[in-house]
Amino acid sequence: MGIDINQANEGLRANARGGIAAAIAVNSGAMIALLSQLGALRDLVDIDGIKLTFAFWIAGATLGMLAWFFATLAASAHANARPITEKSRTIFGYLVWLSSVSCFAVGAINVLFALK
Repeated sequence: MGIDINQANEGLRANARGGIAAAIAVNSGAMIALLSQLGALRDLVDIDGIKLTFAFWIAGATLGMLAWFFATLAASAHANARPITEKSRTIFGYLVWLSSVSCFAVGAINVLFALK
C-alpha cells in the first residue's frame, strides 16, 4: 500500500492555503482591533510607536498576499512538471510567509513598547 502522491499534494496545498489565510487574517485583524480601540488608547500609548506597529502589520498582510502568489506559482510549476522552478517558488513562498508572521509578532511586541 503506497502513498497517493496526488492526495498528499492536495493535503499540502490545503495546509498552505490555511497558513496563508491565517497570516493575512492575524495581521489585518490586529490592525482592525487596534484601530477600533485607538481613541480609548490615545493617552496610554506613544502614537509614533503605534504608527510603526501599523507599518509592520500592513507589511505582514501584504507579505501574506505575496505568499499566496508564490504558492500559486509553485502549484503552476508542479502542474507543468518543472521541479526546479517549483522548488524555488516554494522556498520563496515559505520565506515570505515566515516574514508575514514575523511582522505580526514584531508589531505585537511593538505595541507593548508603545505603552506609556
